[in-house]
Amino acid sequence: MRLDPVKETNPRGRLRARTALALVALLPLTAFATQVGDTAPAAAVTSRAPWASGQPGAGNDPITAEFIRTVGARTIDNQEALSNFRAWMLKRPDFAASGYVGTIDDLAHKATTIMWYGPRTSLLSAILHEGAQRGIAVSVQPRAHSLQQIDAAIDAIW
Repeated sequence: MRLDPVKETNPRGRLRARTALALVALLPLTAFATQVGDTAPAAAVTSRAPWASGQPGAGNDPITAEFIRTVGARTIDNQEALSNFRAWMLKRPDFAASGYVGTIDDLAHKATTIMWYGPRTSLLSAILHEGAQRGIAVSVQPRAHSLQQIDAAIDAIW
């Protein structure tokens, strides 16, 4: 009996595979960021974050409370700020065709590194300016390949 490799024709399967690969790649970064994050008890930091509001559904379950206690409220606040900043970037009209490849977050210092392919553009300048306005330290790391080139390579592998 001969087994031939199955060609992936299901776009959902491809998306799942990409998501799984991204998660596997990000796990070490998340673990590192959590380890180096602020370890002060959550109760010691005053926060305006929704999860600290005490409202129903705000994450007051024991698992969430233990996680916040472990990493510290400042780390959670910084993650929220970086997530909101990334959402702002994704909404820019010229973002999809930009040189953006990804980000590397430093939760302990409320900082992010933008991985960027190609020349500095007005979008990249706007991203740097917006980060500064939000109190986020933003640095840029040049990359050898664009996100589109990386996606094309993934497609070729599949």
